[in-house]
Order: sequence, then C-alpha cells, then structure tokens
Amino acid sequence: MSTVAHRTWIVTEFYHPDENATGYLMTNLARGMCRTRTVGVVCRNPKSVHSEESTQSLSVCEPVVHRMWSTHFSKDILLLRFVNILTLTSSIFVSLLRRLRQGDAVLVVTNPPTIPYVTKVAAAIKRAACIVLVYDVYPEVVVATGLMRQTHPIVSLLHWMTSRLFASANAVVVLGRDMRNLITQRYNGGAAKLRIITNWVNVDEIKPALRSDNKILKELNLTEKFVVGYVGNIGRTHDIETIAEAGRLLAGSADIHFLFIGEGAKKPWLERFISHHNLRNFTVLPFQDRTRQSDVHNSCDLSVISLVPGMAGLSVPSRMYNMMSAGKPILAITDQESELALVVEEENIGWVVAAATPDKIARCILLARKSQDVLSEMGNRARIAAIEKYSFEHSLRQYEDLMNEIQRGTECKRP
Repeated sequence: MSTVAHRTWIVTEFYHPDENATGYLMTNLARGMCRTRTVGVVCRNPKSVHSEESTQSLSVCEPVVHRMWSTHFSKDILLLRFVNILTLTSSIFVSLLRRLRQGDAVLVVTNPPTIPYVTKVAAAIKRAACIVLVYDVYPEVVVATGLMRQTHPIVSLLHWMTSRLFASANAVVVLGRDMRNLITQRYNGGAAKLRIITNWVNVDEIKPALRSDNKILKELNLTEKFVVGYVGNIGRTHDIETIAEAGRLLAGSADIHFLFIGEGAKKPWLERFISHHNLRNFTVLPFQDRTRQSDVHNSCDLSVISLVPGMAGLSVPSRMYNMMSAGKPILAITDQESELALVVEEENIGWVVAAATPDKIARCILLARKSQDVLSEMGNRARIAAIEKYSFEHSLRQYEDLMNEIQRGTECKRP
C-alpha cells in the first residue's frame, strides 16, 4: 500500500507580503525548508491580497500559502486589536482542522498569543506533532508592558494555559538563553523540550556599506552628522522614552542626530515629545521598503536597541542580527541578563546600559562619537559574528534537524 508523505506546516500571523520582522523570517524559513520537505503555511490574509488561498500546489518546490480571513482594525487600539486576533484565531483553527493529517508537523509562532493554543488542539485532534516557536512569552510580556498587573486573574489563567501548552508540545523553540532560563524556572517540566534556535539575518542582503554612498543619509542631509539610529517596531516593549530624553539632553550637540525608522504604538508619543520640546536633532521615518534594507541598517553610526525593564527572557529583538550584519556597533538599553546584553558583551560589539537612565545613555553616545576607531573595530567584530553564528543557513539547519527528529519520533510511537 502506498504511503503519503508527511507535511510540515508553519502557522504565523504574518507572511509575505507582510514586511515586518515576523513576516520576513517566516517567509524565509518556509521557503528554505521547501528544499528538503513539503511545506504549507497558514497565515492571515493581508489587505493587499484579495484571494483566500494562493494557487501554488503543495510540493517540495514552494510552500502553498493558505491566507485566512480576519478583521483589519487598528492594532494600536487594544480592543480592536483583540477583535483582529479573535477572528484570525478562529479562521486558523478551522483551516487546520481541514488540512492537517496524521504524522504532519506544525510549527506555530506565539504571536498573537491565542494561535498556539488552537493550533495545539487541532494538532492533537488530527494526531500531528506541534512545535511552539516562542517569540514572546505570555503573560509575562503583558505584565512587563504594564497592560495588566501580576495579580490579575487573566494573568493567572494565561500562566496556567502556557504551562499546559509547553508541557503538551512536542518541542519548544526559544530565541535565546535568557528565554530558556525563564521558561525553565517558571514553567516546570519543559526543560527537556526546549531548543535554542536564534533568529537570523541574510548576510548577503544586509552588509556593511560606505557611509558616503548611503541614500537615506543623503536624502536627509545627515552625511556630516553622527547618527544614532533606531530601526524597527516603536512599540510598548521598547524603552523609547529613555532614548528620547537622552536626545533632549544632547540637543545642544549640533553634530549628533537621532534617526528613528519604524512604526508602533509609541510612535505618536515620540512625535509629540519631539514637537513639544522643539527638538531639531530628531528625524522619524516610517518603515522603508524591504529593497532599502541595506541602506536602512547602514544609515547610522551607532545603533540603539531598547527594551523596557523586565523584558529579559520575554523577547529577543531580531533587529540585533540585522545591525550586526551591517557592521554597526550596538548601544543596548536592556536588562543585564538579556540575550541582547549577553551577545553585545560577549562579542564586544557595543555598550549595555540600564533602561530609564537617560544621562548615562547620553554620556555613552558622547563617548562613542569620540571613539571612531573603537566603533570601527566593534563593527568589524559584529559583522564576523553575524556571518559565523547568525546566518540563515545556520538556523535553517537547526530547524530541519528538529523537524526530522520530531517526525521520526512520532513515527516510532504510532501503532
């Protein structure tokens, strides 16, 4: 009797043409896995795509992409964002029940937080393996960003649900050592299932480039300035306030300029802060097209990556690897035990400063501006580390090894 090849599924809110970090990473992972296996993707249907499902056939050449209907209200308004999540979660659950087969393996991203639970239920019903990819740890992220108190009943419920999720998953992929340590300590019994597979960067797409050739700096007339750059989500988990205050303290240093490129819930606050203090040493741009990514990540002399206090172990910013690939030193505003801080200090590619210390950050920026030789050496080390440790091929091999191991294990357990 003929056998049907088992399939690998990726469940994610964002996928191409979404150009945020999750969409970019999951698109590359799905296409990379197609080299050796049959891959399908279940994701949301972005506004720019009108059909529910692509016309690609499920084959080892290209993933088929099943785009699920959901509402598209403003995600910066919490109630409307919840409606978006609820509609998307329901659509994904129905889709998985229709499409999963016994022996398949499903990799599901934890954002938004409801999707992993319905994915695990669908996988259990259809006797498929489930691997949870932890981008953010819930409910801890909700508490760290001040959206709920630790004592809130919903936080207790989410903690119980997350414990059950991790305990029942076939494997749990985390992005860094701090995340592994946190999950091991707070969610007992899951240590053996934890695998560290970091996010990655396309080192051929983002590489160091001459400052004099940077189109963004030319367009903004910043070629003669020392540019402190912030690229990516300007969201609730990021300590934007401290960077802004440090910029205000440095407003008298005419040769230092702060360049923000991104979107997020805190962007309106940042723009109001700049306007209120009449700060001319700030420029804020929206996300740029993916074709400009090399220019975007080369548009600064010093890259700033910030997280609010208490985020260690809850999230690892993928922009760190992009900046490393561009050969940029990093000013990390974060908890000392975070993966971001560990990488910056171990590779000696920048500075680590605690959140809510704008005076220290301002002094660090002044020091960096005067230390061009040190910045150049840090940038060289960052580029080498990106190539050797955080390339796409390096992470892809780890995912393929994990998928092979999980599917072999399920084969052995089948009666």
